[in-house]
Amino acid sequence: MAKAKGTYYGPVGRCIYCPNDPISDEHVVPDGLGGNKILKAASCKTCQDEINHSIENPCMQFMFRDIRYRRNLGTRRKRPTELPQHEYVGTEVNIAPPAISPESTW
Repeated sequence: MAKAKGTYYGPVGRCIYCPNDPISDEHVVPDGLGGNKILKAASCKTCQDEINHSIENPCMQFMFRDIRYRRNLGTRRKRPTELPQHEYVGTEVNIAPPAISPESTW
């Protein structure tokens, strides 16, 4: 895996989440939110996998998806050209391209 670009601190020398020996670097702010401050040797594989699976991935994919897209924040995948707009009708979901009007922009 390529070394992440950013400012490195440490090494910490132990997992910041548990007493295990670290094997990985840890972003202070997730990479997907533009974080570029990295703690060297600061998390073990077990904690890193659990945090990514339980916290970071759901947040990046659901809570912050639109913000990340609009601000072009960190991703390892190719971005779509536009986000779909979801319209819920009863139990069905209709997907249409976003309509941008002066009233809907900030």
